[in-house]
Amino acid sequence: MIKTISDITDRVIIQERLEQLATTDELSQLYNRRYFMELAEKEFDRARRYGESFCVFMMDIDRFKRINDLWGHAAGDAVIRTVGSLIRQRFRSTDVVGRLGGEEFVVLLPRCTLSDAREVAESFRRLVAETETLYGDEPITVTISIGISCFDREADSIDSILRHADQAPVPV
Repeated sequence: MIKTISDITDRVIIQERLEQLATTDELSQLYNRRYFMELAEKEFDRARRYGESFCVFMMDIDRFKRINDLWGHAAGDAVIRTVGSLIRQRFRSTDVVGRLGGEEFVVLLPRCTLSDAREVAESFRRLVAETETLYGDEPITVTISIGISCFDREADSIDSILRHADQAPVPV
């Protein structure tokens, strides 16, 4: 009888790292576009099946190109890291948060009404405006624009809800 014992710790660590790289945006530490869309599709199907609600925020950092032009891309990266950190801290663990690319972020809030979404969006907008990103010894403040769209039984896809939030922002 031969008995083999092997330590798979390294393999488990590598597997976890690969999973993180496949699902997470490295800069913001939020879900990447592909994984966000996968989770959002599931939430869309669930809401349609059970008649539940959800709202989506499309958020853009205002005048982001100006930050890159004035301070360089490393400063822009620092701002994206700051906004990503604020999103991770502020939103619920049940919310689906992601970076779609560039300076565009998205949050899906399950079981949320438009009224609640407006309150949350305004609170988050103020938080971002009050937060400084230190780049070297230079404080950088930014503002964000937030478009809101809520699940509607007439919506044919999560893409249409995202498009609506991006094209027709609801004032907060």
